[in-house]
Amino acid sequence: MKKKGLIILHAVIIVMLLLLINDLRKDLNHQEVLNDFTSRRMLQQDELNNLLKSDILTHQNQIAQLEADKLLLSDQIEVLRSEIIFDDHIFNSIMNYVFDDNVTKIETFDRTLFVDSTQLEMSRDEQYKVIKQNSILRLSPSPLSIAVKRIDYDYLVRVLEKSRTEHGDYESEWYYVELMYMDTKTDVRGWILLQSAEDYTLDSQKSIVNVRTKKDAMTYNTLVFDDIKDTPGIVNFLSRNGRIVSRKEGYVLLFGTDETYFWVLEEDIDYLETYD
Repeated sequence: MKKKGLIILHAVIIVMLLLLINDLRKDLNHQEVLNDFTSRRMLQQDELNNLLKSDILTHQNQIAQLEADKLLLSDQIEVLRSEIIFDDHIFNSIMNYVFDDNVTKIETFDRTLFVDSTQLEMSRDEQYKVIKQNSILRLSPSPLSIAVKRIDYDYLVRVLEKSRTEHGDYESEWYYVELMYMDTKTDVRGWILLQSAEDYTLDSQKSIVNVRTKKDAMTYNTLVFDDIKDTPGIVNFLSRNGRIVSRKEGYVLLFGTDETYFWVLEEDIDYLETYD
C-alpha cells in the first residue's frame, strides 16, 4: 500500500516538474520574442536616425550651395551694375550731344572725354595702395569718366602711374592702378582719385580681401567648414588667388578665379610685404 502511495506521489511530482519545465520554455520563448522585437526596434531606430542625419546633411549642403549661389549672383550683379554706371554729367552730355545741335553743347561733351594730363613721379611708398570700399575705378582720370568698377571691398592695388589732370577749372591727382590677386581671370585696371587710396600698412593689411595663398599651401575645396575633415587636401605648387569670404578657427574661406570656394590655413595666406 505504501509503495502504491509513493508511486502516485512520484508521478505527481514528475507531472508538476514537466509542467514547470513547460512554463519555463514558454517564458524563454516569450523572452526570445521580446529580445527579437527589441533588437528589430533598435535597428529601425538606428536606420531612422541615419536617415535623419543624412537629410540634415543634405539640407545643410543645399543651404550652403544656396548661400554660395547668392554670393556668386551678388558678385555678378555688382559687375553688371558697375558696367552700366555713368556719371550724371556724362549722361547729360551724351543727351545734349544726341538731341542738341548747339556747338557749345558738343564742345562740352568733348571736354568730358579729353583732359590735360601730366605724369607725376611716384615715391617707393606709393607702389602699393589700398582703395577703400565704395570707391569708383574710372576709365580715364576724370570725375566725369565712365566707371569701370565700383569697389565693394577694401582692395590691395599696384600703382602703375600717377598723374595730375586739368579739366576746365578743376584740377585733381589720380593713380592708375591694377587690382591685385583678383578672383577673376582677367586683370582689372582703372583710375582712382588719390584721396580714395590709403597707404598699405600692417593695419590696412587686415582689411583687404584680395589675397593669394603661399606656394605649396594645402587647400580644401569645400564651402562648408565642417566638411574640411572629410575633404582631401590639395597641395598647390603655385599660389592661388582669391577673395576672402570669411574666417573660422584659424582657416580662411576664399572665392577663387575658377569660381570655386576653398579653405586654407590663415598662416598660408601670402600677404605682400609692407613698408612700415
